[in-house]
Order: sequence, then structure tokens, then C-alpha cells
Amino acid sequence: EPLNFYAFSPSYFRRKIYTYGSILLGQYTVYDPNDGYAQEDVTIDFLSKSRSHSSKGDILDFKSGLDLSSNNLSGEIPNELGKLSQIQALNLSSNQLTGYIPRTLSNLSQIQSLDLSYNRLSGEIPPELTDLHLLKFFSVAHNNLSGRVPDIKPQFGAFDNSSYGGNPLLCGLPSVKSC
Repeated sequence: EPLNFYAFSPSYFRRKIYTYGSILLGQYTVYDPNDGYAQEDVTIDFLSKSRSHSSKGDILDFKSGLDLSSNNLSGEIPNELGKLSQIQALNLSSNQLTGYIPRTLSNLSQIQSLDLSYNRLSGEIPPELTDLHLLKFFSVAHNNLSGRVPDIKPQFGAFDNSSYGGNPLLCGLPSVKSC
């Protein structure tokens, strides 16, 4: 659950912080009501081997990949990850993530590899993900997903049952279970 801090007059300042073990994802928005200008800044801080690493602002647009697999992350996938529009690979596999797959991940227009396998995600696979035309690898295997696998588009047709396996309530092609 994000923490929100408000009210720095005359500006409006909002801060959302998501923590995942040693990883902190923060979003800051400063709004000046006098000129209607809003500035948004996203930061990602990592604590690894007693060292802190931070990335913020425009530099995040140039990250080609983010691998957070096997980090014991818990909670929901933050919608803000969908703002990393230039990222080409996102790996959140083998964690304890819960909740739905955010529809905002469909904003990752340059993504080629998306791995959400081996978590505790639930709900349906958002049909908007079929708009990720550059996607070459996709896995949501071994979660608690349900419903119909989104209609096959060229890139989704390349993914076999191993991309969806371990979700007994999923149905439709290429899943073995019909709806």
C-alpha cells in the first residue's frame, strides 16, 4: 500500500512509495496551482549487499531491462512500472507478488521479454497485453490466473502452453483446457 504525503502550500506535493524488501519504487509529483505546471519524477532505489543504488528521472527511460527475479518481493505489481515505456525486458519471476497483472504493462511498447512466472498473481491476463507487438518471450506460468487466454495475435501465437502452465483456472488456446 502506498504512503501518501500531501500539502506543501502553495504547491501540491504527492509522494507514493512502494517497498519490496530491499527495493524502493517512489513516484513524486509536484503541482503548482498558480501556473498549472506539474512535474513528475520516478525513482527506483535498490539496496544490495549493503550498498544503495539509485536511478531516477529520465535515466529510467534508457534502462533496457529490469531483472527483479528471486528477490522475495511481495505485494502488488505497481502500475507505475507501465511508465518505463522504453524498457525491453522485465523479469519479476519467482517472487511472492499478488493481485492482478496491471493493465498499464501494455504501455511497455518496446518490451520484448516479460516474465511474471512463479508468483501468486490472480485474475485474468489483461487483453491489452496483446498490443505488445515486439514481445518475443512471455510467461505467466505457475500463478493463480483464471479466465480465457487473450485472443491469439501473431506474437501470442508463438507462446506455447509452458507460458501459461500451472494456472489450473486458465482456459483457451494455447492452454490445454478449453473454455
